Amino acid sequence: MTAAAYRRDPDIHSGAAVFEGTRVAVWVLFNWLASGKSLDEFIAAHPQVDRELAVAVLDDASRALVGQDSRGE
Repeated sequence: MTAAAYRRDPDIHSGAAVFEGTRVAVWVLFNWLASGKSLDEFIAAHPQVDRELAVAVLDDASRALVGQDSRGE
């Protein structure tokens, strides 16, 4: 994905990262997954976030923490 999957804006959620084009905070996805819910459930509950954005955020986090994305790239 060449465009940013998320952005920070001090006027939205006090500058917390949100999915691009939405007001859904990225931390909501991580809390959702940590509570045992699936990505599909997150997408169904937050239809303004498409799967591509959610996966891109997860890949960015994986690269930052592990050095590669979910596909090993």
